[in-house]
Amino acid sequence: MKYWISPKIKYKTFKILNDKLSPQDLYPKNGTRIIWEMIRDRKLNCFITDKSKDDNIFFTLNEIPKNAKIITTFNQ
Repeated sequence: MKYWISPKIKYKTFKILNDKLSPQDLYPKNGTRIIWEMIRDRKLNCFITDKSKDDNIFFTLNEIPKNAKIITTFNQ
């Protein structure tokens, strides 16, 4: 199952989601904000999948499919 990150997601929501799914020691100081801005500006797209054992977050230049499941908010 793929869940795509909406380009309209708020930074605060994206940061919470990113902090829960990604090891923060791999990011530069402002890496989360830079990635969020690129998603917001439609420079790249991001999806989460449960099919990968190594990493479940992927970045792509592909468009979001029309019938995709989109994440716009995140409940803790």
